[in-house]
Amino acid sequence: MRPLSIARLNRCSKVLGPGRRAVIWTHGCSRHCPHCIAREMNLAPPEAFYSADELYGWVAECKETDGITISGGEPFEQPPETFLAFLEKVRRDPRNLSVLCYTGGTIEKLRSNELFRRILECIDILIDGPYVHALNDGRKWRGSSNQRIHVLNPGFRAVFESAENDFSREIEVALTSTLRLELTGIPPRGFLEKLTERLEENGYSLALAENSNHNILETGGKS
Repeated sequence: MRPLSIARLNRCSKVLGPGRRAVIWTHGCSRHCPHCIAREMNLAPPEAFYSADELYGWVAECKETDGITISGGEPFEQPPETFLAFLEKVRRDPRNLSVLCYTGGTIEKLRSNELFRRILECIDILIDGPYVHALNDGRKWRGSSNQRIHVLNPGFRAVFESAENDFSREIEVALTSTLRLELTGIPPRGFLEKLTERLEENGYSLALAENSNHNILETGGKS
């Protein structure tokens, strides 16, 4: 089977779904939604390629997680047989991990494909729909209000029904030892512009490094 193309991994996040979640960003998307936060990530080369066994091995090492969140990129543009094999391994994990997945497509279209239907059977929560910048109103766990939360596992219905009118969106920002600025979560409109402005006020510049999926923080002229 062809490997999965991965842009980034995060062992523990609390902002892309309920509880503590291991987050997987797949690489590549043909939709090119205007103002997409992941545009540069998708244009840069992938960080790594994983077989279903290798990616599940990474999940198994995330000991403190309650579930996984799969974002992108567009997960449903990955090799579907490998994607399915990976999710089936997650389903057999003794921790009973929940699976949340984002897609820029629609659940109706996915259900018209037999292999995608089998993938959906391994997913507890699907958040679908393209990102529409004008509709980015700060709703929890969604980039824009046109996106729909489909609770495919009834056990999560109460959690996600409460998120329908919840505007307490959060993001996580981490600065690595190599000055890579890693953003997890769905930022409000204008966040990166405001962040760049504040950094410049303190003598730093934020730029995407060539052949990188991450924003790079560089020192400026101020002391």
